[in-house]
Amino acid sequence: MSTRMNLHRRRIIEVGESTCVLCGDSIETAVHLLLYCEVALKVWKGVFHWLDLPFSLPHNMFSIIHCLIQVGGKVLRKGLCSIWQAVVWSLWRHGNAVLFERGISNHETVLEVVKVSTWKWWLNQSKSLQFVVPSSGLLYAVLLSGLLFVVSLVLAFLFWVSSCNVSVVALLVLAHYFFSYKV
Repeated sequence: MSTRMNLHRRRIIEVGESTCVLCGDSIETAVHLLLYCEVALKVWKGVFHWLDLPFSLPHNMFSIIHCLIQVGGKVLRKGLCSIWQAVVWSLWRHGNAVLFERGISNHETVLEVVKVSTWKWWLNQSKSLQFVVPSSGLLYAVLLSGLLFVVSLVLAFLFWVSSCNVSVVALLVLAHYFFSYKV
């Protein structure tokens, strides 16, 4: 993993440039960036709160996934592993956005990306969309998150339509495009 500490070890960057891109407080190692950084910790706490699971400071990345796979059946464990992957992927991408696109470090943004990514991945992994009565916080959270996302898109679309002078044909074309779009 090309963290700043590894880049310093390879003499690509100087010592002063090896601090964490998200918090700026510690040397950026993989464990720090994905787990102990204050931004990462807030994201993990937010994810566990979203799933209605207890959170305690983990010893390493594998203790988090170990905690997640102890819950529920096979489908639930698969969903929790997807969430773990979404958190790691989102933190890494957010760090790159802060570094290369001069973005601002924000744990709330990362948490929203985790929720949306998880929802999209879950839909893509499903053979067909089935409606299941949620038996846990995860399924409920994933379904609710996706529903809220779709509702927010529809409301934004309706608000835009009400503020514009748009013809009926244009609305039908936009509606067709919107409902035929694959996630």
